Amino acid sequence: EGGGIFLLKDLDQALADGDRILAVVASSVVNTDGYKSGLTVPNPAAQIQLMERACELAGVTPDEIDYLEAHGTGTAVGDPLETRAIGAAIGQKRSSPLPIGSIKSNMGHLETASGVAGLAKALGVIAHREVPATIKIQRLNPKIRSDEWNLDIVTQPRKLKASGRLVVGVNSFGFGGANAHVLLESAPEPAVAQPTADDDQTPPLRLSARSPEA
Repeated sequence: EGGGIFLLKDLDQALADGDRILAVVASSVVNTDGYKSGLTVPNPAAQIQLMERACELAGVTPDEIDYLEAHGTGTAVGDPLETRAIGAAIGQKRSSPLPIGSIKSNMGHLETASGVAGLAKALGVIAHREVPATIKIQRLNPKIRSDEWNLDIVTQPRKLKASGRLVVGVNSFGFGGANAHVLLESAPEPAVAQPTADDDQTPPLRLSARSPEA
């Protein structure tokens, strides 16, 4: 199990305060599976609706998403259903395969904090402009039709574009049917400070030593 803390702040205020912004929450959506065939069986229709709604609220098109962090538990039932939903909501609407992966392969599930881990990974993806590998895949589940659903499972570290806006999605699905999706964007470029008269002066040189002689 695990936990995590994120500090949220209004974007305008963060920019005004000169904060170092890790990412911008473009949208966050939750829904539930409703009626389904079993407690542990996800409902792909609800997941599709969730991701489509997140893109709609953020004003993001499927082609603008650079990476999607899946819930990806490694289960025989859940993974094929989730990847099918990702393909229907986003992958098949793109001109190129959607890179996806899951941090659970690296550090386990974290139970109720699994979404926290995925969000932390997404922040790292944006900060470093690189997707860490989803590891330990020896044989892909044959029910995951990645080619048909236009998905690209990242099994080696993957560099993203070196500049410009990045958009990363994060899935987190609960045991009882609660679903959540967050779309993150890279922070806007900070405004270039205008030089002032004081900027031309030599800054003070501060020294310390163990003795006046030193």
